[in-house]
Amino acid sequence: LDLQVRRGPEPYQEIVAEAVARDADLIVIRRRGRKGLLANLLVGEMVGKVVAHAPCNVLVVPRDARMWQRRILIGVDPLAPDRRAVEVAAVLAAACGLPLHVMCAAADAGVAQAEARSALDAVLPPARALHADTSGEVRVGRPHEALLRAAADTAADLIVVGRHGGSRRARPWVGGTAQKVMGLAASPLLVLGSGTDTVPR
Repeated sequence: LDLQVRRGPEPYQEIVAEAVARDADLIVIRRRGRKGLLANLLVGEMVGKVVAHAPCNVLVVPRDARMWQRRILIGVDPLAPDRRAVEVAAVLAAACGLPLHVMCAAADAGVAQAEARSALDAVLPPARALHADTSGEVRVGRPHEALLRAAADTAADLIVVGRHGGSRRARPWVGGTAQKVMGLAASPLLVLGSGTDTVPR
């Protein structure tokens, strides 16, 4: 355990700078804020900026959260399925000795549902090759609501999502689904950084 103090006008910049200096592959940060009409009110501004600008994965932990011990859930974007993110989740689930559930949300029961099924079919085989105890499903509805319902229905106590948009050279941002799940989930949320290729060491 190495304790460090950094000073600067923007706390999130100091956290990100420390992660870069130490070549960290995981930042653990608490969620902060109050419930409101918008999910982003549930997440402190500093926390949101850390997640958006982090050079690595970020684990956002709500108050009273515990180490996951039942199931890991990952959400897949049907329009841009991230096979590598699902593989990282599979490796993490295998390392923890927990089942993995892959969920893909469709906006409607028509073409969108078929696209979601196709995306799910593309990521499940490589995930199962890494972790046999992997299941998957397509749900119809708004992505963040479908993901939260899936977490409740499967008793998942760790949710994994990808971070979309931006880079160190462009202005990063956290995708709407990740932002809403981050604010509303009762369990820890692991936000995978762009270009993620390893689980936290």
